[in-house]
Amino acid sequence: MTMIIILSLLFVVAVIVFNYCAIKRGPLSEVISKGIASVLFVTIGCLAFPMSCDNGDMACTFQTGIIAGLVFGMIGDILLALRRFNKSKRSAFIMSGIAAFALGHLCFLAVIALNMVAILPDHLIWLGILPVLLGLLFGYGMIKLSPLLHLDFGKLRAGVFFYGALIACMLFTAILTAVVSTVQNGFVYFYVVPAIASLLFVTSDSLLSKSYFDKSGEINAAWLIIAIHAAYYAAQYLFAISAIGPQILG
Repeated sequence: MTMIIILSLLFVVAVIVFNYCAIKRGPLSEVISKGIASVLFVTIGCLAFPMSCDNGDMACTFQTGIIAGLVFGMIGDILLALRRFNKSKRSAFIMSGIAAFALGHLCFLAVIALNMVAILPDHLIWLGILPVLLGLLFGYGMIKLSPLLHLDFGKLRAGVFFYGALIACMLFTAILTAVVSTVQNGFVYFYVVPAIASLLFVTSDSLLSKSYFDKSGEINAAWLIIAIHAAYYAAQYLFAISAIGPQILG
């Protein structure tokens, strides 16, 4: 636990340094600082693994999927940062980054869905289809509302639709799991924290779409960069520690 606390403090410092580099420095310092922050959240997730397994087989399986998702997130971070080195391949780097994040979110969704199935009563198992439908609706809404939001996804429309549907499905699955577990057993850290992390991911990615796909070009306003990264890294950190249980709260 001591090492996790130390790395958590270093992680906060790394995220602050990365934000500074993203706003004030060049692409090389941005990639390096972003890579350090990403390595730290993966490391925290790995250190949390044995503690998670102490909470039972379900928590152990959950943390395994979380670590896989964190690794894909780290890869996505690096790919998105590389877009600034070669503007002619900007779309390729963004699409590759989205694909890496999508794989990460699939890992998150898979273990959250396992939790959902485990706690849903048999007569309510049909509720599991709702997050899928709401996710597809969210993805469709992103595309249909893009002109109103002054967004131009261009050739990436299909990728944005599926990615939007995926993260929304993850969010609604996590919310359903958290609600059912709270009704049944009261507040349970293991089920509620992934819902908060998923909401932060949707917030971060929604802001990111405005930054990357605004019709006037890529927006690099300082407030937007800070908001995106604050929500994103908070989400990754919460996922990394979500299976530890109440011990992390002291």
